[in-house]
Amino acid sequence: MSYALPNIVITICILTSAGPFVHARQVHDDRPRELAGISSSESFRFKDDLELDTDTEIIPRLLYRLQKSSSTTLDRFSKFSKDKTWQDIIADTVDYRFWLFRLSATLIKVERIEIDAPNTPDSIKHFYRLQCSAIDRDGQTIGCIVLARTIPKSLRIDTTLNEPVQFQGLLYCRAVDDSIEQDESNQTTVVFIADRISWYPDTPTVASSNLVSLAAAGFDVGQLDQVRANNGRPLGRRDRDAFYQMIAAANNRQVKLKGPVRVSLELIISKSNDYIGSRVALLSHCRECTRIEIADPSIQQRYGLDHYYQLMLFPDFDQTIVLTEEKDGQTKQVTIDRYPVTVCCASLPPGLTAQDVHKSLVSIDGTFFRIWKYQSELNQQTNMTGTISPLIIADFPTIEHPPFWLNDLVTWLFWAGGLMVVSLYCYYRLFGGRRASQTESILESLPEKIDLSGME
Repeated sequence: MSYALPNIVITICILTSAGPFVHARQVHDDRPRELAGISSSESFRFKDDLELDTDTEIIPRLLYRLQKSSSTTLDRFSKFSKDKTWQDIIADTVDYRFWLFRLSATLIKVERIEIDAPNTPDSIKHFYRLQCSAIDRDGQTIGCIVLARTIPKSLRIDTTLNEPVQFQGLLYCRAVDDSIEQDESNQTTVVFIADRISWYPDTPTVASSNLVSLAAAGFDVGQLDQVRANNGRPLGRRDRDAFYQMIAAANNRQVKLKGPVRVSLELIISKSNDYIGSRVALLSHCRECTRIEIADPSIQQRYGLDHYYQLMLFPDFDQTIVLTEEKDGQTKQVTIDRYPVTVCCASLPPGLTAQDVHKSLVSIDGTFFRIWKYQSELNQQTNMTGTISPLIIADFPTIEHPPFWLNDLVTWLFWAGGLMVVSLYCYYRLFGGRRASQTESILESLPEKIDLSGME
């Protein structure tokens, strides 16, 4: 009996010391941190509940990694934290440090921070410190700071704001910061590092009424900065998220997109950058209607779309438009009174197919996305680098039926036209007129279908 007690004591000590070690292996999973490139052991070196130090090399390093990550990659890593709450983030910051979180907040103020970085094209020379507040599930106000590489250009720096935003950010630390008003029972400020923020204005204080309507339908209007930067160029991977998200917003049946003013096509073509995101209405015959399948499962899952429709319209203008292009030091001009307009619709009216819309008179009430450029016979005829076309995104086209008296008039005109064609044919056969040149309108050269789903 004299040896039994020491053995029992030793066994209990071993089990007690092993407990925290086993628990740590279960909690600290390195997979969610792979995006940051930081392991669990490295993350333990960071300290919490101190003043935030923005002069450290880890911030631009993580900003660079996030900049190079695709939206699909960000969605994949944010799934690890989808069930975590603000309480989890505050209580277990060490466990979730450098996990990627998708969160909503209210932007209060923006400050720009310069970085002493090498002068290379891909180096990050500055970032933004965003003071935000969030509401947890218990209704308490949480202080939040987001260090972002870029922000929407319409958001003014060093100005008090009240703008709804979302972000996908890496949890960096808990910090002491008294610049954000929050509940006395919770003075913790949580810091995240994000590539950008999504902006969903709910009042026309900073954004226009058109953009507020788009945001209510689920469109991140902050993406329009990138859309403007690509205006007049071919569609590419940088348009991918904004393009599909705007189609999804148009397809949002719970929110009817609206705007106080419908912009004319003449203004859109002449001052396109000023009217991106504006509402536009037009009436024209549909030259072509094509259903486009979305094969990318990430697009299907993110936006709830598996197809859309591309319509090509050639509306008549009230005035002549002169297109000008500078190339090799020379100015080239093309004068037109009809113009190709591309419309992408989330759906068609119930019971109709693409064939039903083809060559029908349709009315469109949609949002101007941007001018895009495609290759056509117009380029060869005018030696220009591409044909440009306004791209409008709408929910669906409306088939316009002519009044009954016009149907009778069309019938009479049809028979009169047929008689004239027969007469001209007989004249040609009898008198052997000259062979007419077989030309096709260079303005009606149609582009290939728009499909950005394969671009990442």
